[in-house]
Parts: sequence; structure tokens; C-alpha cells
Amino acid sequence: MIANSYISSLLMMLLLYPTAGAYSQWLHASRQLTIENGLADNRITALAQDSAGYIWIGTPHGLCRFDGFSIETYAPSATASISNEVINDVETDRHGNIWIGTYRGLNHFDTKRNIWQPITFPEIQKSRTGLNSLIWDLYTDPDGTLWIANDGAYFIKYEPQTRHFSYFNFRNFIRQHPAFLDKPGYYAIKKCLRKNDDEFWLAFNKGLAMLNIKTGEFRLLGKGYDNDIVDLVWDNNHQKLWLSLEGGSLFSYHLISGAFGEATISPYPTNKIVPTLAAADNPVCIASEKGLISMDRQKGQPYTLPFAYAEQSSILQASVNCRFTAKDGTIFTGTNRGLWFFNPQISPAIYLKFFTPSEEMGSNTMTSVLRIDSLNITLATCAKPAA
Repeated sequence: MIANSYISSLLMMLLLYPTAGAYSQWLHASRQLTIENGLADNRITALAQDSAGYIWIGTPHGLCRFDGFSIETYAPSATASISNEVINDVETDRHGNIWIGTYRGLNHFDTKRNIWQPITFPEIQKSRTGLNSLIWDLYTDPDGTLWIANDGAYFIKYEPQTRHFSYFNFRNFIRQHPAFLDKPGYYAIKKCLRKNDDEFWLAFNKGLAMLNIKTGEFRLLGKGYDNDIVDLVWDNNHQKLWLSLEGGSLFSYHLISGAFGEATISPYPTNKIVPTLAAADNPVCIASEKGLISMDRQKGQPYTLPFAYAEQSSILQASVNCRFTAKDGTIFTGTNRGLWFFNPQISPAIYLKFFTPSEEMGSNTMTSVLRIDSLNITLATCAKPAA
């Protein structure tokens, strides 16, 4: 029954997407969650897993908790609940706490006591300069310390045990930097990533900066765009930091040379085998509006990863907003068309070998040939059958 289902799916793929070039890849059976399954919105903005194993899913219309079978949604209400339905990021810590960054501030959810608590920022509350509590991104340290990318003003350190705040003034850095003196406007940290014990990468809407949290010093690493950040990923193999932007462009910063600039994203080569999406086999990947971008292991060249999932005879081609690997190896991919997930260790998979049509096949104008070794079957499609 499984074999028949795969054959039907693959035939449909061949018929709908004939191409002169082809590639080889592993095809995994996956599941999809949408509003039809109970999601608050098909647009997935954030993913995290708590200590109990629940998957937390951020959307523009509420926070969802997925237990593997059902979905529970948290949205603003008259009783104690989340402060805003627009979720920008979700983080968890080793104590079982859920931290949620929203358009109207930071929220804390104690899963053990089922208690919601909004976290207010004293420095922002007492300010009279139009600052707001919008949170774009969060990062948690192993000890539970929370790092917060606030809209326009600060990069904030929050220590939950002592309820102590430390503020790093990003707004002053921008106002005083020579590169931005004659360029007033909106500047905000959109993504943060820890570089080491003393430093953070900070991707803002007009460039990339680094913050030394010991000295409080910001340093500009590069600029040259004006757009929001989709994802921020470190590539240790090539010592590069990758930034994907709204609109689909991709920038990189090379740690050794200091070079910063836009990268060219190429289609995946038809003569290369697409790696499995398992964490152990997969090269560095970054979420992008163009899909999932994969970095070549040897040269670091970014490629658009062919995004094929065996689900309802369709190929997923959607803007990817976030990607997350759970403790059991299940890979979750958040898109604008819902949440896709599979476990490469246990889900059925077959190896596809696609071949480019050759001269010998010319009499039938063959468009695609597919070999499934595990089933000992060869499938072919023709544009103009000879008989």
C-alpha cells in the first residue's frame, strides 16, 4: 500500500514537472499542519520545544502548542494570557519556561503552574522618547539568561532569577556612528546570535553589527541593504555568518577577511545528489523567502534546496520562515503555507535517481526517467509517445 502511494506521488511529480535537467535526492514522507488541523494561522514565525517535549509554534494570530496529535492555541483574552497575538519569537529554557516575544512586549509562561506573566522593561516605561516594547528576537543562554532584541532602542539582558535588566543602547550607537550621521530613519535589531562568551552578532534592518557584552561596545561589520531579516545562521566550516532578508536576497560576513556583501543564490546543480535533510547529513541551511537555502560543504556556495516532500502528491514550494530540529530528530519547517515536519530516522524514504533525457530516448521525446532501486522499478514520462 505504501509503495503504491509513493508511485502515484512520484508519477504525478514527473508529469507535472518535466524538465531537461534533473537531480537525485532522498524523498521522505512528511506531515503538514495548517489551519485545517487547528493552527491559528498558516504563517509560521517561530518554533521551539520545551523540556516536556511540546512544540511551540508562533504565528501572527496566536501561539500554538503541539503535542504530536492536537493543537492548543493561546491568544489574548480577558483572563491572564499572552499580551499580544502577533508572535515574533519563542524560546524555552531548562526550567520549563516559555519566553515569547510579541508586538506588544515580552511574555513568560510557567508551564508547571500554568501561569502567564507579562515582563515590563523599566527603562522603556520611564522613557518619554517614543520607545516601545516590541520584541523582534530572543536568545536564551544555558543558565536561563534571556537576551532580547527590542525595536529600535536596546539590546537587553534579562536575568529571571534576580529580575535584573541590563541595557545596551543600540539607538545611541546608530546616532553616533559616522556611517549613519546623515541618514536618519528607522533602525532596529531584527535577529541576534551569540558568537562567543563575550560577543553577539546583531543583524539589523540596514546592516550587521557586533556587540561586546563585557565592554558594551558596538561595532559595525557591514551595511548595504534596507530590509527586515528572515534568518541568521553561522557557518563554522567556512567561517561565515549568513543573513537572509525579506525579498529573498542573501548576505554574508566572512569572519577572517571581514568581507561583507550580497551572495548569489544558484539553483541546485542537476548533477549533484541532494543531501538528506537529517541534521547529521545536512550542510548549513538558512530559511529564506526563496525556500530553504543550502550551503555547499566544499565551497560554501548557496543553493536553493529542491524542497520535495512526499505528501499528497505535491511539491512544497513556499517561503521558509524558520526551521527547527526537535530532540528526537524530527525536523520542523515553518513556512507561509503551514508547518511541515518529518523524522528522517523513522519515516519511510526512497532514493530517487533522476536522469537527463539522452539521444537514445529521442524517438519518444522522453522528458524524465526515474529509477526506484528499493522497488526495482523504472518510471518514464514522454511528451510525444511514438506509439
